[in-house]
Amino acid sequence: MYLEDEPVIEDVKGCKIDWKSPDKCLTEKTVTKKERKKSGKGKGQVRSVTNVERMDSFFWFFTPPKMPDENDDLEEEEAEAMEEAFEQDYDVA
Repeated sequence: MYLEDEPVIEDVKGCKIDWKSPDKCLTEKTVTKKERKKSGKGKGQVRSVTNVERMDSFFWFFTPPKMPDENDDLEEEEAEAMEEAFEQDYDVA
């Protein structure tokens, strides 16, 4: 809910952060898990799976969510989640 004297966000632009090295990135972490194949050829073999996981970080503030076009039909839940995200970013700013 916005009051008349509050500004309304119309557009948000962010920037890409160039970290000095990938291991210094505070927004993502690389996780390696070992998995055992359960069926088929090579059953029981162990393999390593590497995934990049998003971490909670202040720096996500600089990568704002995409603003919807006026023609986009958003579901109520989606619109509320986006409004909440913008409100949190506005409070941080």
